[in-house]
Amino acid sequence: MSTDTTTTRSTIGAGVQTLTVAAGVFGDLIAGAAIAAHAKPDLHALYGVSISAAGGVMRAAATDRFRLIYGEINTGEGDLLDAATVSLPDIKRLGVAIKALGKSVARQEITLSRLGDILTVTVGGDSLTLNLVGATFPDYLHLFDGLTPKPVETVAYNPLFLASFAKVPGSSKQIMNTFTFNGEGKPVRVSIPHDLITWHALLMPMRISK
Repeated sequence: MSTDTTTTRSTIGAGVQTLTVAAGVFGDLIAGAAIAAHAKPDLHALYGVSISAAGGVMRAAATDRFRLIYGEINTGEGDLLDAATVSLPDIKRLGVAIKALGKSVARQEITLSRLGDILTVTVGGDSLTLNLVGATFPDYLHLFDGLTPKPVETVAYNPLFLASFAKVPGSSKQIMNTFTFNGEGKPVRVSIPHDLITWHALLMPMRISK
């Protein structure tokens, strides 16, 4: 995994946004977010990962309405990439391309170039051209507002969803997820340590039949 998240931005034509980021951390970013993506194309806006960069932060997010995961990495203050949703199959294609870099991933960079609804990704000298998902990814940052830790006597979770957070790339030194409960019927907040990515995650409880 790369230890450098330095990015650069250049304008190669009117309306084109470009961003270069370390391959290792980008691979972790999209892989971790994709775990919460809706698995079928029937919900078009959720069938992928939303990627954006602004204000010195690059963010990747996904949700299936029951889980929400987004990660942030630091970038240059001038970096800009309007929110673009990449379909889940294309995210998997990118993951395969990054893994193909092997041990050289720590020395490699990835360049993202967006023009309209087309995203071109250059990985290890090869380029992938992706058609972005046309549907708008829902707002999600407000879901973390107002969550206050509160005790819960009994709570039920889908065990598959609960276990899925173990697949989010984490710290090489500390393998531990922290769950913060926020009261009855409220989502639990999941903290996942990572050397370079700040992860934010929510998991909705299941209703208990009485």
